[in-house]
Amino acid sequence: LEFRLVLFRSRDKAIVEVGCGRGGGLHYITRSFSPNTSLGVELDKKAVSFCNRHYHHPGLSFIQGDAQNLKLENNSCDVVINVESSHRYPDMKAFLQEVTRILRPNGYFLFTDFRIDTHMEEFLRNMSQSGFKVISQRNINDEVVAALDLDDSRRRYLVKKLTPKILQNIALNFAGVVGSETYKSLVTRKLVYFSYILQKVNVSLINPTG
Repeated sequence: LEFRLVLFRSRDKAIVEVGCGRGGGLHYITRSFSPNTSLGVELDKKAVSFCNRHYHHPGLSFIQGDAQNLKLENNSCDVVINVESSHRYPDMKAFLQEVTRILRPNGYFLFTDFRIDTHMEEFLRNMSQSGFKVISQRNINDEVVAALDLDDSRRRYLVKKLTPKILQNIALNFAGVVGSETYKSLVTRKLVYFSYILQKVNVSLINPTG
């Protein structure tokens, strides 16, 4: 709900999703909230090709790029979105610096992901040093587990339909079906799932030389 409130105010503005995957989320946001432009950035070139083949909407585009070295101009967007992608980045500090760089002053960073509990201290330190103003910070393990409960049958069906039998146990765990190690880790909070709304207010963090 909090993300939606920010997105409702993003009409006629520029949105960038870093780590857009196969593009469905950004396509939904573009259709639902009517930003002026929506740009998806994804490291996997095959995923980018998929996005450009399947999603067409005025102002929507997808490019290949590295979250830690974005080929975007300083102060070029109003909202940056990053969903369940940053846990794979080797350099979280570099990513946060890039988000700060491309956001316009007072722009928003909508961020949700998870970390292993033993990695949370380093993560929180990086966040506190990022220079963002925290508008909202929440643990959403309970909401994620509830969503997995509700979607369990569909996920199991899709894994059995689309995955070779020898790989199905791995795929079921990746999908977080009820009883899997991923699911149990979310229940016990060995995996900590969080949600942030952040705002760029410290313009001194921008590198004026680009």
